[in-house]
Amino acid sequence: MKPEERKERENEIDMAYKQMLDKSSLAQTLKQIYIDLQMAGEVNIMLNNWVRVSCCLPHRSVPINCSLSQDKVFYILTNAERFFKPYYGLLLLSDQSSLQSSLPLDSSSTLNTLLKHLRSSYTMARLSIETSIPLTQIYRLAAHLLYWGRVKIIFPIVDDNYYVIAPDADLSKNSSLSKLYAQTFQHSTVCYTTLQEALAEYSDSIPFHLHGVQCETDHELRERLRCVEWLLKHRLIVQLHYYYYLLIKDDRNEHLDEFKRSRHPKPRVTHRLTSEIPVSSLSHGSPLSSYSTISLYNDQMIDQSNNSNSNLQDDVFPTTILPLRYLFQIEQALPDETNDYRQRVATAINNSNENDVNQFLKIAKYLNGEHHLEEIIYLESLTRTQILSTIESFQHIVIKALHVDPNLVLQI
Repeated sequence: MKPEERKERENEIDMAYKQMLDKSSLAQTLKQIYIDLQMAGEVNIMLNNWVRVSCCLPHRSVPINCSLSQDKVFYILTNAERFFKPYYGLLLLSDQSSLQSSLPLDSSSTLNTLLKHLRSSYTMARLSIETSIPLTQIYRLAAHLLYWGRVKIIFPIVDDNYYVIAPDADLSKNSSLSKLYAQTFQHSTVCYTTLQEALAEYSDSIPFHLHGVQCETDHELRERLRCVEWLLKHRLIVQLHYYYYLLIKDDRNEHLDEFKRSRHPKPRVTHRLTSEIPVSSLSHGSPLSSYSTISLYNDQMIDQSNNSNSNLQDDVFPTTILPLRYLFQIEQALPDETNDYRQRVATAINNSNENDVNQFLKIAKYLNGEHHLEEIIYLESLTRTQILSTIESFQHIVIKALHVDPNLVLQI
């Protein structure tokens, strides 16, 4: 086909489409559906004022600064309920009243009830209690809202949370988020005027309540809460959690030789000098004679130090075998561990108070670095204070580390 014929053909097609749009309401609706999918990734439209058509492209409904690939996002969104935990919460990404007003007239009354009670400080389990909606249905509604890009899954915002700047946060002053932040909080008398100042407050991991110590009124506290919600919505900050690990004696034995070597003073280079030069060949007034005397004296001191260090090492790593008082309880608490491991745990807590040991054994199975504090609180129905007090009583064998929850649904 010649170029002139091709151009004429294209003009005919354009004219046909224009005539359809002028005369057919269905064609107009289909065009609007195409535009909506291109612009927003979703469609919510009425056909012939009768049938409602709703459609969502989930990889487009998720904000653009999500770090996951589109395939991974789609998999998580279509299987979201598998990733939910009862102690997770929901953070609305749009205004609550406008979201409720945008719902279809025939939308679920249960969904309206959930939105009415939703708070960023509530867990899904608490929402279930507040609304009398079964937790499984809370999960289903939350998955629906997440799929449509209306909520973000978070940990409820409470005073003891730790927040830090997200590793991939855009900190440039000319970014779109910087401009949006300035517009959002331009009339606030409490929040920082620039995004960079707001993020600077989260450059170190400290409890959230310490960020608001200067707030004196409820209004100021609400403004600070609104600010951290905004930062979480746009993935500019992430939450850290304490994970706990048992570090008992044998875990350090593999480093025992290195530890012992570090307790010995390193021999001076002068020992080699004095061993190669006979003392008799040095005159009494020679500069090396006094140096040699000091070196020989140091040799004697090092021998004495080695003997004392060996005694000290025995003190640091005692080998006395004592009756294991709590071995049976440990076997009950850690049935999947080896006998050797349980015996080492029993040795480490052998002299501890019985009440402390009982509390410790309730959480011992979680001290493997795979469970954070919030999860232990929920699974064992213990308070934060109880767990922290127990861990403090056994701080000689328990270490902790702050890092993010690896659950992928929290990254969407």
